[in-house]
Amino acid sequence: MKKGKLYGVSVGPGDSELLTLKAVKVINGCSVIATPITPQGNTMALDIVKGAVDLSNKKIIYAQFAMTKSAKANDKSHNESANEIIEQLNNGNDVAMLSIGDISVYSTFSYIMNIICESGFECEIVPGVPSFCAAAAKLKQSLTTRKKPLIIIPGGYKGVDELLAEEGTKVIMKSASELENVIETIKEKNIENKASIVQNCGLENEKIVKNINDEINSSYFTTILIKE
Repeated sequence: MKKGKLYGVSVGPGDSELLTLKAVKVINGCSVIATPITPQGNTMALDIVKGAVDLSNKKIIYAQFAMTKSAKANDKSHNESANEIIEQLNNGNDVAMLSIGDISVYSTFSYIMNIICESGFECEIVPGVPSFCAAAAKLKQSLTTRKKPLIIIPGGYKGVDELLAEEGTKVIMKSASELENVIETIKEKNIENKASIVQNCGLENEKIVKNINDEINSSYFTTILIKE
């Protein structure tokens, strides 16, 4: 029996209309869809796809990742999800694993792909619209021009203050739990007038903040753009 193929499919930041034609084609062609699910039962990536693709005849695999600081717990959840996908691949089913934004940027899929590729299965990545590109579009800003660098920083990175001093546009992602600290650091650098925030980009509860002194609630899907 021919073994199935794993596709890592980027679904964009939230708006179903930002799904690429390639993503739709691949999802339509796979009999099995794997989607992350939170402990609260949220399936954002799957919800995005449902706005553009009929999934009524697809088998859905729900992958719950540990997302902790414990490498052991994370590895365990990665292996459990990978093994469930491998079972489908061994049965000859192609599997599309969904990921919000672009799958090459801070995505758990990379860990799953490594396990599955090392197990001898064929894998392919389908790129998509990253959240920071969609956020820049919402703000009607270019991310960078001419020879200016673009610096992407995770909010929990210990060297945030040093990178904020570098030349170029800064994008701060994954800042939910560190949002208050990141904003305080921006203020200390006296660059708050250059900073904008987009939360839940492309979703119904999208929020755009152009004055970081305004009251801002923490959200996992928070992108901060600092444009020089």
